[in-house]
Amino acid sequence: MEIEKHLEQLDLLLVKCRKKYQEGMDKADKLLAKIREPQPEETEKSKEQED
Repeated sequence: MEIEKHLEQLDLLLVKCRKKYQEGMDKADKLLAKIREPQPEETEKSKEQED
């Protein structure tokens, strides 16, 4: 009985940890996607404005 109670608590903790892990991986994926986005190239108009 006591062991079953502990196992149930461990299962709940494992579910929480998996959820937090997945949230972290999703955030990391979003940040990596932002980094990998191609940067807009300078156009002729923007170059003329700098001069």
